[in-house]
Amino acid sequence: MAAVVEGLEIREPRLSARYLPPWLTVRNSRAVLSWTVTLLMLLGGARPVAAVVINFDNLADGVVVSNQYPEATFSSTAGFVNLTAAQSLGSSLPNIICTGPAGGGTIDCTHETIVTFTSPVSGLTFLEIGDNNEGVNALVDVFVNGVLAATVGAVGDADGFVPNLVDLSAFSNVTSIRIHSISDVAGLGWDDFTFTVGASQVPEPGTVLLLGAAGIALAVAGWRRGGRN
Repeated sequence: MAAVVEGLEIREPRLSARYLPPWLTVRNSRAVLSWTVTLLMLLGGARPVAAVVINFDNLADGVVVSNQYPEATFSSTAGFVNLTAAQSLGSSLPNIICTGPAGGGTIDCTHETIVTFTSPVSGLTFLEIGDNNEGVNALVDVFVNGVLAATVGAVGDADGFVPNLVDLSAFSNVTSIRIHSISDVAGLGWDDFTFTVGASQVPEPGTVLLLGAAGIALAVAGWRRGGRN
């Protein structure tokens, strides 16, 4: 399309090879542009996933927690269960979970809490509640893709009214955790299990490098084709 202004014809500029670097011809520039758009779509598609929060606050006091939540199942060692307990110790109100005998009775908060996820999760954190001791008060086994990846200490500060964060966000594809070896004098509760379902959405450096290498290969291939023409 052209426009005429007082007898002077003005044409829209067109892409010409003489304005491009020697290796970037009009032909292979299309390939480079296509790769660039694809890369941006891949990187832009890494959207944050909404976090799941299990805080037990939709349950009544004294309820056995097992499979009420579709994302995770809670269990303990034989003869014990995880029970909701209405407490005001700095986490979301009203409930935390704590272990107690399966047949009923007083919670003891000293036995294992095992969390098995329906699908692998990432960004996992939760709160240690009611600690009375400083230092490591419990151990947490972290299983990634069904294999024990690490054992992390749940650290207390001897202030039972301030929850302590247990941060397992460094692990991706966590399939289960086992909280055990509780040494706090009055036991421990747990609350506010937060995670995302699936692996981390941030592209790994290796993936970005592969995409970059693919883009360079496309450009070189186009340059070679252009050189033969």
